[in-house]
Amino acid sequence: MKLIGNEVKYCEKHLMNKTVEGNPVKTVVILIKYFFLIKQYSIAQIEKEIKQFLVDVGVELEHEYLMGLIKSNATPKTTINQLEQIEITHTELNTIRELGQTEQQRKILFTLLCWYKIKVGLGYQADYTVKIDYTHLNAEAHVALTKAKREEILTYFLECGLVEFGMGQLAKKIKLNYVADGMVAMTVTEFDCLDVYYKWWKDDFKGKLVICKECGELFIAPVKSPAKYCEKCAKEIKNEQIKQIMKDKRKS
Repeated sequence: MKLIGNEVKYCEKHLMNKTVEGNPVKTVVILIKYFFLIKQYSIAQIEKEIKQFLVDVGVELEHEYLMGLIKSNATPKTTINQLEQIEITHTELNTIRELGQTEQQRKILFTLLCWYKIKVGLGYQADYTVKIDYTHLNAEAHVALTKAKREEILTYFLECGLVEFGMGQLAKKIKLNYVADGMVAMTVTEFDCLDVYYKWWKDDFKGKLVICKECGELFIAPVKSPAKYCEKCAKEIKNEQIKQIMKDKRKS
């Protein structure tokens, strides 16, 4: 399971867009923590909110199973991740640019680095390692790799000293040897939009980063643009405005 750097933002975005993870139970568990700790709702209120959310997203959970999730995640021991930001240095980005031979390699190196910074930011040991989760890696780095291609890329990383692999019980961990201190080049605050930060860096930081007022997603806009909505939402809003205009004309 991947680490969610800021579970409050995660919940607010899913509630706004009425969406769930591939595994809806994961989203439900984080929402329970959000309603309990941030909204300070009672068990009854949490049950009501979660059931309404499940209706909105078209997911069904048995009542007893849902109540078990609520009771086990709405306790005095419950915590919620609220990491505000991570910082990526010029040294780290230069290494990725110089040693990443392809776009896929650079995306993977960037994503793994961000995962590590999130892990440390949440208080985990600074041991330069992250767990390997290839499904999440493909999704967050926006790469589609066959097993053979992935092994080829990781072998290259190993040969040029960018990474090391664990043995035995640590076999699922990868050590990053390109983590480095230095002048900050980029501050990441939207942890589920790593691909947008990557594109922004790849294009030499052209444009500005904007959070869509409609869906909460991060997007890149021209520096002088007053854009408040991502391309998808802007199109939908425009279509709705056109429909309303046509409706008003028919009434008049």
